[in-house]
Formats: sequence, structure tokens, C-alpha cells
Amino acid sequence: MIFIIKGAKGTDKTKTIIDRANASVLDGDVVFITDSNEYTYTITHKIRLINTNDYHVDTEEGLLGFISGVVASNHDTQHIYIDGAHRICGESVAEMDVFYTNLGNIADKINVDITLTVSCEDNETPDFISKYIK
Repeated sequence: MIFIIKGAKGTDKTKTIIDRANASVLDGDVVFITDSNEYTYTITHKIRLINTNDYHVDTEEGLLGFISGVVASNHDTQHIYIDGAHRICGESVAEMDVFYTNLGNIADKINVDITLTVSCEDNETPDFISKYIK
């Protein structure tokens, strides 16, 4: 299942996703994907922190393939957290409909929870994102 943490830039989305990731280590293996090494000391060492820049991931297809590879290499992965997928892919949130559809298919097929941060105002939230906001 996909979960979205949405808000305007500077509304503590990253802090929220880090807190959720750190709390979820009791439920199984956790992976945190971002495009920075900035969170190395705020994310518990029990979480696999992956910087996409280290693996040259910078497109929707690349990120989807990368996520598939992560879960294929560890079937015990229960949670994946992605901070700024649109930033990683270099696209606006509104352009990523196919990405979210495919990500939802991956999450359902392998039974993993995927939580993402999305930077956008309430009036700019695409319909394909709204269904994942809890």
C-alpha cells in the first residue's frame, strides 16, 4: 500500500517521514530512499539508508527499477520510505501519474508499504495522489 505525506515546502514532511521510518523498525526490515546523505545521523542504523545519487537513479523508470531491485534482494522488506521521489526523478508531481500507478502495483504485488513525501499545495494536489493521502 502507498501512503503520502503531503505539504508545502518547509512543512516538516521530511521530519515526519524520518520519525515514521524510525518507529517502523519493530515491524520488519525498513529501507529509506532519498537523494542526500543529510539524514545519516537522524535515521536509526537499523534502517537501510540509500542515496539514489550513489546509484545514478534519476528517472521514474530508474527509481521503479531500483525499488524492485531492493525488494528482490531482501524479501523481508516491510516498509520503504522515499523522501522526494519527484525531486529524485527530476519531474513535477503532476507529471508522475504513471509512476504512482506502477509504484502501487509493485507495493500490492510484493505486499510492502511505501511511504513518500510530496511537496505541493492543497489546491495543486493531483487526483492520483489524493487517494493515497491518509
